[in-house]
Amino acid sequence: MQTTSKHTLLVSKLSSLNLPQGWSTYLLICQDGSYYIGSTENLRERILNHAEGKGGAHTKENPPVIFAWYEPHPNAESARQRERQLKGWSRSKKNFLVRASSPQFSFGRHPNLRLP
Repeated sequence: MQTTSKHTLLVSKLSSLNLPQGWSTYLLICQDGSYYIGSTENLRERILNHAEGKGGAHTKENPPVIFAWYEPHPNAESARQRERQLKGWSRSKKNFLVRASSPQFSFGRHPNLRLP
């Protein structure tokens, strides 16, 4: 698999993570600073697809650079329900979710990230 330098952080971190099998809801931070929220049955494969430009339209235009958060779910309905809920949240509430799950996370420390 070949990736561009923009995606190195995202892809290199995936190999060291113990990701769950089955359905998950996830949050990516894209190069333009926007969030991408999705749900999938195969988290590792879906994140790699986004990194390779094979994901959703938004991540093709604004490549993901940070895999910021995920949450396992027992089934597709639960994962999609959570995805819809998160998409309705304000940006500040999403920021809180990312920071709460990774207290050491700082939006200012990622060189490939352009915040609006």
